[in-house]
Amino acid sequence: FWSGLTDEQRQTLIDVTATALARTGVQYVKRATDALTEAAEKGNTIHEPEADLVASVAAFRENAVGAVYTTAEETYGLENGKELIDGFLATVDKYKGLLADIDRTDEAAVAELVKSEIYSKVDASTYGVQ
Repeated sequence: FWSGLTDEQRQTLIDVTATALARTGVQYVKRATDALTEAAEKGNTIHEPEADLVASVAAFRENAVGAVYTTAEETYGLENGKELIDGFLATVDKYKGLLADIDRTDEAAVAELVKSEIYSKVDASTYGVQ
């Protein structure tokens, strides 16, 4: 199917995929926020986590990252587990920084980020074409 499309058609699908990905993320957060608002409006109490729970989750994250190196290497036999995991964590940090500079409720802004950082690297004339 893909090979039968023109470069322009493939590029259109790439572009709308980026937009759909952004829309999915933005709407997921919006719906969760709307659900909390509706719950409060209906008289439900929304609780924020206590400081000890927040600290416990942060400590768990720290311990989990340390343990994941050992798990990757000993359980899954990855010789470069630390390198792979550190690369992943660097990518997470990169996107945290990129997302800090945009309105995460703006589908167009998120879509532009997705396009520029991910989908702009896909060449519609060669990707998946044999």
